[in-house]
Amino acid sequence: MTKLLAVILSLSTYMAAAAEKPVTIVSTSVSGRHVLVHIQLDGKADEMTCTRGVKGCVVPDPGAYLMIELSPEESLYTDCDNVRIYSQETQAGQRNEIGDFCVL
Repeated sequence: MTKLLAVILSLSTYMAAAAEKPVTIVSTSVSGRHVLVHIQLDGKADEMTCTRGVKGCVVPDPGAYLMIELSPEESLYTDCDNVRIYSQETQAGQRNEIGDFCVL
């Protein structure tokens, strides 16, 4: 039973880590109620956006972050892939939630 529990915990840790993707925020701009974020993801230029005033919408600083895709239950936007951006791990192993975005 103990071995089974260890395998399950290892597998869930692996799956959580596999869902994280490194992303670099290159620049941001604000136009009216929309925040546009230019990113590098998997070596390709891409964009994500959020609507100011909506929970989780921020104007992030350029830099390196971690990104996870949100489940449908957590998603705020209905017409795109919803993601949450976290800071890179700190020395204490903690990450700070930055915001939620729609990948265009």
